[in-house]
Amino acid sequence: ITNTVFAKDFRTKKEFTTHGQQELKNLYNTGQAFIKTILELGREYQICFTLIQKLSLKYQNKKKTFTMISDLFNDLKNLVPQNFPDIYTYERVRHLHRYVACITIRAQKTADNPVKEEKKVLQLAKYNRHLNTLLSSLSQKSTKEKSQQIEKFFWLLEEFKISLFAPQIKTTVKVSAKRLDKFLTTLSTMI
Repeated sequence: ITNTVFAKDFRTKKEFTTHGQQELKNLYNTGQAFIKTILELGREYQICFTLIQKLSLKYQNKKKTFTMISDLFNDLKNLVPQNFPDIYTYERVRHLHRYVACITIRAQKTADNPVKEEKKVLQLAKYNRHLNTLLSSLSQKSTKEKSQQIEKFFWLLEEFKISLFAPQIKTTVKVSAKRLDKFLTTLSTMI
C-alpha cells in the first residue's frame, strides 16, 4: 500500500504534501480494498493448489497427465511467489486471481482431456521459449525500456493463456497469437 500510494516522483515539498493530504483521506478504503484483493487471491490460490495436489495424486501413474499437472503447479508457484506484493504493482495483484483461476481450469481440463489440452500447450510453448530467451538476454547493459517491454510481454502471455485455456474468464486486453508475434518482433530489435 505504501508503494502504491506514496512511492511517487515528487519534485517539490508542496507536491508531496498535497498528494499526502489527498491520499490520507482514502487510506482506510485503499487498505480495505487491498485486503479484499489479497483475500480473493488467497481463496483462488487455495482452490487451485488443492485441485492440483488432488490431481497429482490421482494421475501419478499416468506420466503425461502427471507431467502436465506438475507444470501447472510450477506455473502457479512462479506466478504467485511468496514475495508477490513486493514485486508486483497493486494493479498487477488485482489481476492475479484471474490468472490463478485460469490455472485451476487448465488443471481440471488436463485431467478430463489431456490430449486436447496438450495441443493448446504446444501452441503456448513457442511463446514460453521466447519469453525465457528474452529473460536470459537481460543484462546490466539492457535498457529499462526493454525490461519493461519483456514484463509487458509476460503479462500479455498470461492474458493469452486465459483466451486459450479459459475463455469464460475473459481477457482484459485483446490478445492473439498474431499480436504476440508482432510484440516479439518489436522486442527483438531492442537493446
